[in-house]
Amino acid sequence: MSFTIPPIGAALASDYTGARAALLDRLSLLLAGGAGQLTGANAALLSKLSLLGAGGAGELTAARAVLLDRLDAAISTTAPAGSALSTATWTGARAAFLDRMALIAAGGAGELTAARAVLLDVLSTRIPTMPLVISSIGEYALGPNIAANGNATAPTLAAWMGGGRAGYIPFRVEEKITVAMMVLEVGTQLGNISMGIYNAALALLVTTGAIACPAPGFNVVAIAPTVLNPGRYYMAMSGNNGGMTVRALAGQTGQGLWGYFYENVHPLPANATPGASASVIIPVIGVSLTAAIV
Repeated sequence: MSFTIPPIGAALASDYTGARAALLDRLSLLLAGGAGQLTGANAALLSKLSLLGAGGAGELTAARAVLLDRLDAAISTTAPAGSALSTATWTGARAAFLDRMALIAAGGAGELTAARAVLLDVLSTRIPTMPLVISSIGEYALGPNIAANGNATAPTLAAWMGGGRAGYIPFRVEEKITVAMMVLEVGTQLGNISMGIYNAALALLVTTGAIACPAPGFNVVAIAPTVLNPGRYYMAMSGNNGGMTVRALAGQTGQGLWGYFYENVHPLPANATPGASASVIIPVIGVSLTAAIV
């Protein structure tokens, strides 16, 4: 066996430096069973750290150290010390949301794909924003006029305006919709009625024709599904007698200025003819939406 004697003053790889002595002091503390005891788990962490310092792909460089400092600051701000599922900061409900998000991101059946995102965008433009029932005394019909200029009385069950008489109530549509029902409330059932919708030119678009007066109570009357584009329309109802009663507003003034009118006809004609509008009831009827259409 031979030995190589290093030159005087040469630093050996095994030199006992002050820095190394400090490390030995720390190691002695670890071995002494203190809070920082060198356990199997701690040893494994040290092994990983040695790999980081060995210049591998996972090396802890100065740039990465800066990123870790920033991460520590972000975590300290976002998640206060002591946060737990029982606190208001990190709740069980929020954990459940993260679990659902994990499932979506994992490519499962509920994954939010690009195709589904497009469908969601399309769907957002298809949901109707108008009420499901456009009421004759609501905001899309005579409601604003009644509130500003009418007699502020509550609707009551009132006798129809006379035998063989039809009333036409203007309403507006702000998006393309389909309607397939009309509604009314009957008090006294007698004779027959007809209901329908007219366009702005007072041409009949759809009607029930003459049908038996529905039973007392709230009633839904079917009409053929009809597409209405944005614009002005009239919902209409006629009756063949003055003995039946319906939910209505009585004693209103200024109906002619609001666009509401009636004429002496039954059932509803193919084309309406504006007539008188004084001292008649305003029937509380409605048009029911079934869907929005592209």
